[in-house]
Amino acid sequence: MGNLNKKKDNSRLKSVLDSVLRVAEKKFSYEKKADSCRIRWGRLIIQAVGMYAELIKLSEIADLAQELDELKVVVKQKWQ
Repeated sequence: MGNLNKKKDNSRLKSVLDSVLRVAEKKFSYEKKADSCRIRWGRLIIQAVGMYAELIKLSEIADLAQELDELKVVVKQKWQ
């Protein structure tokens, strides 16, 4: 059950990050903005992409850990 809740939380966070990236990209692309404002939006884009990458990495690690646990069970069954 805990893994399901983590996946739901990650899904929600990815949805929020998608929204942040869309807004930040629009604000960053708007040429009439001052350079300092565009720099701040650019930094937000970098942070959001970094967070997204971390979520993907953690999700992949969790999936690999689950596969490893399943393999351990199969190996134990074959050697008993």
